[in-house]
Amino acid sequence: MENFRESVQIVVETNKKRALNGLDPLKITDRLMAMGQANANYASYIYSRQFQEPGFNESPHSKQFEVGENVAANVGYSNPIAIAYRGWYDQEEQNYKDIQSGKGCVPTSENSRCQTGHYTNIVNGLAGVADTGVKYVVTGAGISHVKMTINGMLGTTFAQEFNAKECFEAGCLPMYPAPDDPEYTPEEYLTRIDQYEEQLKNDVSKAQSDKTAADSAYTTAQQEATAAATALAEAQSALTEKTAAYQTAVSNQAAAEQSLETAQKALDDAKKDLGAGAQIPTKEQVDQLKAAADAAKSKQDAADKALADTKGSIAGLETAAQTAKTAADTAAAAEQTAKKASDEADTAAKNAQSKADDLAAKRAAADNAQAAANKAASAAAAAKTKADDAAADYQNVADELAAARKELTSLQSDTNAKKTAADTAEQEYNDLIDATGNADLKNLKNALNKAKESAEEAAGVVDTAQSSLDKIVEQKKAAAVEQAEKDLQAAVKVRDDAKKLVDELTPAPTPTPTPGPDPTVKPETEARDVYRVYNTASGEHLLTASAYERDTLVASGVWKSEGVAFKGVAKDGVEVKRYYNPGGKHMLTASKTEQDMLVRSGWQYEGVAFLAPEDAEGTNDVYRLYNPGNGDHLFTTNSAERDAASSAGWNLEGTPFDALK
Repeated sequence: MENFRESVQIVVETNKKRALNGLDPLKITDRLMAMGQANANYASYIYSRQFQEPGFNESPHSKQFEVGENVAANVGYSNPIAIAYRGWYDQEEQNYKDIQSGKGCVPTSENSRCQTGHYTNIVNGLAGVADTGVKYVVTGAGISHVKMTINGMLGTTFAQEFNAKECFEAGCLPMYPAPDDPEYTPEEYLTRIDQYEEQLKNDVSKAQSDKTAADSAYTTAQQEATAAATALAEAQSALTEKTAAYQTAVSNQAAAEQSLETAQKALDDAKKDLGAGAQIPTKEQVDQLKAAADAAKSKQDAADKALADTKGSIAGLETAAQTAKTAADTAAAAEQTAKKASDEADTAAKNAQSKADDLAAKRAAADNAQAAANKAASAAAAAKTKADDAAADYQNVADELAAARKELTSLQSDTNAKKTAADTAEQEYNDLIDATGNADLKNLKNALNKAKESAEEAAGVVDTAQSSLDKIVEQKKAAAVEQAEKDLQAAVKVRDDAKKLVDELTPAPTPTPTPGPDPTVKPETEARDVYRVYNTASGEHLLTASAYERDTLVASGVWKSEGVAFKGVAKDGVEVKRYYNPGGKHMLTASKTEQDMLVRSGWQYEGVAFLAPEDAEGTNDVYRLYNPGNGDHLFTTNSAERDAASSAGWNLEGTPFDALK
């Protein structure tokens, strides 16, 4: 969803540029957003191959939708959209104006093809700007982030699509006119994203509720299955017992039938004996035989009843067993259904929880960033107080110098007045001498001439002293600037030579038998102040970790200290290197790609300016802003200063490195 939001920011930036030119904003459609994402994915694949495969030069435009399109890609920037618009709009606007004015476009390393098409797509409809014969009213965009395998850096590709509802001349785009899809402002589209995320949160809650219900149903089904299995076991045990009883009853019935058969045979034998004239049995013998027959008959009846009861019990047990088996099968099926629902609910809950955790993590990061911004604002206020104090000291010295010059001017005026009075007196005296011819007056005249010569010599001394003073001041200023430059260069060389010597003389660490520090205790990071100075002549801001370099620059009278900009680290940090453009600009960067680009463009390497901490807990982002008017860069951890510069026309280029809190 963050990627989706970032895509909407492309449209926001486009509408800002259109507003600057008095043009109506473009609206967003789902169809063009989908096209933008598809084309961004395709262009990302092409740019990735171009970046990593020399000679591969296929076009990044997929041409599968045939709408107006802008594509761009960059690598290693924390604010890639601003970098893309520097090329799409800032550079191409200048190209277009140069071409239209007849000046022509001069290719450079950063502007090799003198393009204007991205710019004319953005300001489509502006009077005097060539277009495609249509008036764009709808747009959509997509962003693709791909990690480069060649250097591990993150590459970002952008695609923005444009379409119209009206055609003003022949040769309209194939997708014209734009379908009647719902249209949204960027704000409305972001609201839809918010609503979708809210729906996701509701889905998380519902999934968790469904999982709880499914878990409960699963537990109930398991209990029912256990009860059914117990009933089935009991029924099977009872069936076994009844089957044994049945076998016993069958055996008893057979024995009774055998007894009955024996008695019947005895009776038949007795009848034969009677028929043959044998001796008639006594009454006692007849009663005994009858009793035996009755007993056999009772045993037969009991066996028949036991057999019938046993058969009925077996039938009932078989029915109960079948019922228990059916219940067990039903419970097993319910258990499987409940388990499946529980698994599905668990998966949905995990997915929803993952999204919720991601949102919570981003919220925590935003809170940390705000706390860091508040702390940086306090530091900026303290730095401003120090700067104001320094400015007051400077003003006091300036006031003293002005007072001295005023006093010197007063003395000069007094000397001139006295000289004028002396000239007048001399003239009057000469007139008197000529009129009287008195010798005493002539002696007085000679004395007056000597006094005049002394006055003239004194005036000459004053003039000579003033001239010498002015000359000495100018010489001192020039010498101080020249010496400061020499001292700075010597200090940089001494620093680099000393670092090289230390690296060469430092032996490799050897193991020692003494126990090392507790590995669970993390050593504190040693902080190093990074100073910022301001060039009052060119307006440039410069960063340095060298107090000597800062003091030397300030002593030159051209640079002004702005205090401690932020804190770096004394060792084991990210090297932030400084480069100088012979045209008078400095650039600081920790990006190897950007460093190589600067060297190829003619910038001179001045060494490592300072060490920045690794991105971790306890650090703040350092923002980099670019002034398109004069090419200056500004580095700050103060969000208030960042926002003020942005409002003044500076472009935010992201956070190239970090600083300690």
